[in-house]
Amino acid sequence: MDRSIVPLSELSARGLQGVAVLHCAVMPTLLTDLGAAMTLRYYEFAAHDPSVIGFASLAANDSATGWVVGSRDPAELASRLRRPLGWFARQLALLTLTRPRVILQLARTVLVPAQENVIQPDEIELTYIGVAESARGQGLGAELANRFCAASAEAGYRRVSLSVEAENESAIRLYGRLGFEVVKEFHEGRFHRLRMCVALK
Repeated sequence: MDRSIVPLSELSARGLQGVAVLHCAVMPTLLTDLGAAMTLRYYEFAAHDPSVIGFASLAANDSATGWVVGSRDPAELASRLRRPLGWFARQLALLTLTRPRVILQLARTVLVPAQENVIQPDEIELTYIGVAESARGQGLGAELANRFCAASAEAGYRRVSLSVEAENESAIRLYGRLGFEVVKEFHEGRFHRLRMCVALK
């Protein structure tokens, strides 16, 4: 498949929207549950933050086929979704009417942050990585993860950590092949997760 991998910071508005749509299509996370508008807002913030490391894989027609993104402080990046407050309040009001369970999950995440996700000073978290169904089985996930790790080492980090749902066996196998090791198992809201880390060379 003909594709290119570019930094998130170089994506057009259309490209960022493609990444957000792909995220919602293939990644069952709280961010996805919060809806397309908040997911797009997250990637807009990520693309303009120099402390964020992220890449997108684009097909020949510029559609997103995969992406990876992470930062030193994922909670701070996610907290920006609450600004401006009026916009955030409107999104929450809509969710309250359409998907009230998401509001409960959000409250649990904000009020009881997972201590298992504490990041060490020399570490960066790979927060999200995903590949379109049509692009799977071609090594794209490994290529994106390796690109993220190389950029993280170049930025001076010594370790990459991530959390993965315990039932996501294919992702766990991929991370294992890339040298990640399980360091703990925990629950975060409705998610049963593994924390994995790899030392950078």
